[in-house]
Parts: sequence; structure tokens; C-alpha cells
Amino acid sequence: MAKKPIVLNCIPVKPCIMFGIIDPKTSNLTENKPCEVLYEDKDVWQAGCICKNRTDFMFLPIDNNKELEGLFKTSAKGETKQKCDCCLLTNSKIGFIEIKFKRKHAFQDAVQQLLTTIKIFSDNGLLNNYIAKNRHAFVCTRNLVPASYHDEMSRFWYETKTHLHTKEIKKGQFISEL
Repeated sequence: MAKKPIVLNCIPVKPCIMFGIIDPKTSNLTENKPCEVLYEDKDVWQAGCICKNRTDFMFLPIDNNKELEGLFKTSAKGETKQKCDCCLLTNSKIGFIEIKFKRKHAFQDAVQQLLTTIKIFSDNGLLNNYIAKNRHAFVCTRNLVPASYHDEMSRFWYETKTHLHTKEIKKGQFISEL
């Protein structure tokens, strides 16, 4: 029997100069709510994207997204694999995002969550429309990035054919353009 195609219910991003992303779980607002796009209240943004009024940006919350739970299930008990917070998409590019602010080993945990998410998307054919040079993953953290980061970049590319970037988030700093 043929596998049922997976439909991603992405949220269009309003045309704007830049927008922010917040993970309610990281900001202690709530435990089980997915990431959100914000257009105002820049002081609460945890990450952001410069989009220069483009109209093709789409946002997909991944962690705590009930519609995607089936992709990440690991057992009949309902346990799920760790996954990244969200991704941004255009017609030709995709960027996976993990926001980590509090834990000691935040960078390593974030990289693992990104790896898991990208492998699951790839295994389910969800990256087929994106060539390797247009696939990105972002670790957004306030913690210092370990010296082994360059080794992680190489391993990440080898395993996923996706570019790994890190952004040490400070007030007013953004992910980048996608």
C-alpha cells in the first residue's frame, strides 16, 4: 500500500521588514505551545528573520505541533523523538530553527534535535524540493558556542546535506536572511 503523502500546514508570514520568533516553552510562558511568529514586541523576540517585505515566507511550528506528532513517534506508548522548534520556508529555501537558552549543554542538545528533525523530514520526502545549498539549520542560543563547533558543522553537513549555523542571540540580533 502506498504511503499517504504528508501535508505540512504552514502559516504564511505577513510581508514585513523583519519578524520575530518566540518559543513559549523557552520563555516560560507555557509548557506545551508551539513557536509563534511575532511582528511587534521586539524585546521578547528570541530569534528573528530579515525578510524585506517578501511575500513567500512560510512558518512551520514543529515542536508541540499536534499535526506533526505522528512523524516523531517512537513507540506505541506515544513517546516522541526530540525535534527542533520550527522552520521557515520559501519556494526554494528551508531553515530549521532550535532555540536554547537555559541548559548547560544547550548547543549539543540543539544540534541533536536539528539532526533528528532533518532526518525525519528527509526520510518522509519533505526535503525533496530543496537542493542542499538552500537547506539551513540554526542553533539560537545565549550560551557560548563550543570550540568543537567547526567539527559539528562538518559532521552535520555529512549527515544531512544541510548547512549548520549558530547565532549567539543578544538583544536585537537576528537569525539572518533565509
